[in-house]
Amino acid sequence: MDDAVGLVQVYLRLNGYFTVTEYPVLEALGHGQHRVATDLDVLEVRFAGAGRPFSMGRAREH
Repeated sequence: MDDAVGLVQVYLRLNGYFTVTEYPVLEALGHGQHRVATDLDVLEVRFAGAGRPFSMGRAREH
């Protein structure tokens, strides 16, 4: 992984994204064979509600 990919990955993770780097893209050749056509430098997904503070409700008073 080069420095630029690492920098983008850190930025995205800090902003609530799930990241995968160097993700291979496969090409089907037929007869059950495949080859790696290319790769994605960064694949990111952000789930609904990611990055928001999580609250368990009101704190109990003793």
